[in-house]
Amino acid sequence: MSTPLPEMESEISDTTLTGPNVAIRRAAFVRGTLHRLTITTSTLTTCTLANCIITNSTIKDCSLSNCNISTSTLVKCKITNSALHESPFLKSKLSGCRVMTSPSILRKILLELRRMIFKDCLKIQDGKSPALLIALRSDKELYEQALEVYYKIIYFTVTPELGSARERELLEELSPRALSGIEMLRINIHYVPSFLRETVRLLKKRSNITTVLLEYEYASMARIALLDIRRGLGTISKIYLAVRADCSGVSAVDTCSACLGFEGKKVFGEIDGLTDLWCWQAEEGRVLTDVKVNLKTA
Repeated sequence: MSTPLPEMESEISDTTLTGPNVAIRRAAFVRGTLHRLTITTSTLTTCTLANCIITNSTIKDCSLSNCNISTSTLVKCKITNSALHESPFLKSKLSGCRVMTSPSILRKILLELRRMIFKDCLKIQDGKSPALLIALRSDKELYEQALEVYYKIIYFTVTPELGSARERELLEELSPRALSGIEMLRINIHYVPSFLRETVRLLKKRSNITTVLLEYEYASMARIALLDIRRGLGTISKIYLAVRADCSGVSAVDTCSACLGFEGKKVFGEIDGLTDLWCWQAEEGRVLTDVKVNLKTA
C-alpha cells in the first residue's frame, strides 16, 4: 500500500492536461482530464486518466485506461487495459488489466481490506484457477486466507470422474478454516451417485453448505442426489437443477418438485456457466430439511 502522502504543493481542479513529457508531483487533482502524464505522490479525485504513469498516489472515484499504476491505492475506480503494480484496489471495476502484487504488500493491508481484494481477484475465468491464488501457494498463511474467501464465492465441484477416494483426498487437504468457508456445492452426476454419500459425510461436520447446483443424467439420479444431500447436510436452503438438453427435463423437474414437496421456479439467466435452470428455495430463515419429503416419489 502506498505510504502516507505529504502535504500537496499544488491543487489542480477542472483542468485538462495533456503530455507527453509532463511530470507532476505532490499535486491534488480534482475533476481533471489527464492524458500522457507522469504523476507521482499525488491525490486524484473524480478524474479521467488515459495513458498515464502513476506512482505512490491515492486515486478515488476515477476512470483510468491504458495506465501504468505502481504502489498506489485505488478506491471506487473504473480501470481498463491498465497495469497495477503493488497497488491495492477497493470497490473498483477492472477490465483487461494486469495485476501484480507480492505477499509482502498484502501483509501490510488490514485483514478485512485484504479479504475484499481477494474477493475481487479470485474469480475463475475461462475455467482456470485465479493467478493470485496460484501465486500465494508458497505463503501458507495468505494462501489459507485466500482459500477461505475463494470457496465462499465459487461452487465447490464434485464429479464421479474424481471418485470418492479423490474427493476424500481433496477435502482432507483443505484446512478446517478453508473447508468451513464452503457454502456452494456443484454436483455433476452421470450414474447412480454412490460416490456422493462419501462426499456428503466429509462435508457434513466441517462446512456450512447452503446452496447446491445439481447436474444430472436421469431424473431418478437427480432424486437420489436430492435425498442424499438433503438428509446428509441439513443446512441447504436452496437447490438449483440444471436441465440437460438430452434428458427428459420436464420429468426431472416434476420428480424433484414432488421429492422436495413444492414446485420449483424457472431461473432466467446463467449460474456458474449453466443455463436452463430450476430452483427450489426454502422460506427465509428455514432450510429444506424443514419440508416434508415424499419418499415414495419415483
